[in-house]
Amino acid sequence: MKKIIAFTLAFSLMATFSCGKNKDSSSEPDGDTQQDMLTETEITIGMPTVNKLVEPSIISFNNIKKGSHIRTIDYSKLVEEDDAEHSKAMQQMQMDLITGNAPDIIVLNPSDMQTLVHKDFFADMFELMDSYGGVSREDFIPNALGGFEVNGKLPAIAPNFDLYTAVAKTEFVGADMENWKISDVVRTYEKLPDDMKLLHREPCTAQDVCNYVTYKLSDKCVDFENYTCDFSSPALTDALDFAGRFGKENADLKYSTDVTTYSGDEFQNELKNNGALISEISLTSFNQAVAWNVCYDFGCEPVTFVGYPSEDGRGSVSDCRWLYGISKDSQNKEAAWRFITYMLTDKKFQNKMNEESRGLPVIASFYDDYLALSADNDRSIFYVPDWQEDTPITKEQAEQIRDYIFRTEFFPYYSFEINSIISEECAAVINGEKTGKECADILNGRIGIYLGERK
Repeated sequence: MKKIIAFTLAFSLMATFSCGKNKDSSSEPDGDTQQDMLTETEITIGMPTVNKLVEPSIISFNNIKKGSHIRTIDYSKLVEEDDAEHSKAMQQMQMDLITGNAPDIIVLNPSDMQTLVHKDFFADMFELMDSYGGVSREDFIPNALGGFEVNGKLPAIAPNFDLYTAVAKTEFVGADMENWKISDVVRTYEKLPDDMKLLHREPCTAQDVCNYVTYKLSDKCVDFENYTCDFSSPALTDALDFAGRFGKENADLKYSTDVTTYSGDEFQNELKNNGALISEISLTSFNQAVAWNVCYDFGCEPVTFVGYPSEDGRGSVSDCRWLYGISKDSQNKEAAWRFITYMLTDKKFQNKMNEESRGLPVIASFYDDYLALSADNDRSIFYVPDWQEDTPITKEQAEQIRDYIFRTEFFPYYSFEINSIISEECAAVINGEKTGKECADILNGRIGIYLGERK
């Protein structure tokens, strides 16, 4: 009988790097004519409310780009709305898109953007890329453009993204278990030593297990393009039933109420000492802190990116904090595209994003330049502070992280509401009130209604 103690690990990832060879990636004005400097093009950018993560990029662009100036439109002020959900602001924004009166650029979180990208409100950025340059398809990391693409078009894009995945020692899962299936999870769990937990969490709940095993599987159950869903996948019901085992065992093993505590050192060394199998990690920048989470925490022994259980070999979860779309009715598409390419390629902007752990770049050259830094440079991914000198990070380990990022599936569109519904219904399985199949049937009904209301 295995005892699970959970821990929620916050990963603070800080680093600085520089790169970029495109003309647009310079922080100096590029190609501005004297006429451009005299006559500025005003670009309007609309948001449900002014976002503090987006605002710095606007200020920076306005400071360095002669010929264009961005003016922000705060829709919450237009509709005099204080509601945190910004429902009125969203309604007004959508109405402006329908009537052709929208700002040049729309900025939304992925959940809100999801409802708009299939409705032909936005210009195809593939066409803008071909017409105005700045970046080319070959500049992006593999799979990035495919993730943003909708029906062969590029209606929205983000300059950065976060990646969520899970890592385990190769010793216990094997080298061929990257992006494993739920059947692999169950089989591996059955063979674990009795004193080895499944998840590196404290305290652990059955809900934690449920969230882990359903996180990726549930993504494939929803068709956002057609607003339909099907949660009857055997893999998902098996995952729900597996999570339910932890709820049933909870009465005896007290998974969610165990008062055992670790000292800092004990918990820090839990993965290294084989006290837990899986570490869930957030890749929000590319630096030595990321490498510590993948390497140092496991004693620099070989690891496998098992990811979240999936059936298609794509076990990571991608997330863009904000997506940018250019209105198809905009009269300033070229200037708007110039702002997009600035965020994609500008060295200072991308350095700042990486310093503040605001996402991995979607432009591939940043990774190449960063890996090229000397091991003696304290900005390098290979730099190890004094207190970790016994576990240096090798170039091969750094490349393993980079290569995993490059071959992962990229899908930025999702819905917070759907994730909440799934989590709510999982509780009934954990409490022994429903089977995985019964839970799936309920999800089909609830989420089917949710999607129908958003057609």
